[in-house]
Amino acid sequence: LGVISSGVAYQYAKEVFPGASFLKLAMTYPLPQNLIRQFATQVERVIVIEELDPFLQENIQTMGIEVTGKEFIPRVGELNTDIIAQGGRSAGLLPETSPSPKIEITSELPRRSPLLCPGCPHTGIFFVLSSLGQRSKPPGAKGKLPREPRLIITGDIGCYTLATYPPLSAMDTTACMGASIGQALGMEKAGISRKVVAVIGDSTFLHSGITPLVNAVYNEGQITVIILDNGTTAMTGHQEHPG
Repeated sequence: LGVISSGVAYQYAKEVFPGASFLKLAMTYPLPQNLIRQFATQVERVIVIEELDPFLQENIQTMGIEVTGKEFIPRVGELNTDIIAQGGRSAGLLPETSPSPKIEITSELPRRSPLLCPGCPHTGIFFVLSSLGQRSKPPGAKGKLPREPRLIITGDIGCYTLATYPPLSAMDTTACMGASIGQALGMEKAGISRKVVAVIGDSTFLHSGITPLVNAVYNEGQITVIILDNGTTAMTGHQEHPG
């Protein structure tokens, strides 16, 4: 059995089919056709494990290679090992065995909200922003917090979005990559009296934050933009970027 996959689906498939031969595609377009043809000649059957639409499968089929995948793998939703294993059993690729017993998690475990990683350089800036905006109580403080914080913080897409959760509670909006700067400008132009601060990661800024920053400068926006530079693309694979 030969399995062609990419991304996180490869990791799941590797667990489900430990004895299969694998071709992991780092670049899915354009397809490395010679590599795929060579791989297909070395196995008796080729399947494709991929999330959502059969992009890889259909493109490989147009190469004249017999391949299956979406006949037994769902087209919708995220994959996991259980879903792939169920599909493998329905396709006769795995024995019809009972699924592994699920591990019961005791209800006595305390609930823990997602947090920024220990040592994350963003924790400090969000602590300062939270304190300036009176979003969290400093140690020893008494009384209730104001209903409306002094500071509006427009957030962006990245691991730093976790600063939304307590105890930092340092983010009011999160829409899409690059939206923080445009939202901050829009609030300022709409007459919001409170100070507006936009926070955006270095990778997201280079991806889609430059245009709204240019627009903010052109429209003479009185906003503060903080670019959170942690020296890496931490959320999506640690790949390099122009910064």
